[in-house]
Amino acid sequence: MTTYQGLTVRHHDRHELSLAAEFTVQQEHRSQIRFSAADTSVVDPYTLRVTVRDVSRGGLGIGSTVVVPCRTIGSIRIFTGSPSNRELLFEGNVRIRRVVMFDDSPTYSLGAQFLDKDGQDDTDLDRLLDAAAAVTQGETQGGSP
Repeated sequence: MTTYQGLTVRHHDRHELSLAAEFTVQQEHRSQIRFSAADTSVVDPYTLRVTVRDVSRGGLGIGSTVVVPCRTIGSIRIFTGSPSNRELLFEGNVRIRRVVMFDDSPTYSLGAQFLDKDGQDDTDLDRLLDAAAAVTQGETQGGSP
């Protein structure tokens, strides 16, 4: 984000979507973060099932039922298709920059920044942005995403 005349301004446009994903805590943070198996979104002590809610060239908006501390580094794997027939759409490393609880479910909104997207090979990110554009286009044309 950039500050312009006292306002915080985004670098990239955000595109809404809703895709299943998994967030896995990287090795360097595992001594500090371990998820409880009591929550149904927990895959293993270091991996959560989450929903990617928006995407931009700079990062992701993630919905989670489990809080993930700010500055946590992890990998995100985003899938398309049904749970029984899913296909990997995107995989990359992110750092959690923002955590907000937005209802009593509980549901947390996590803001994540891409760590390894330096413009060299954005083919996978382009595929993800194309998927977001297709969802948006389907909604504006009256179709279902």
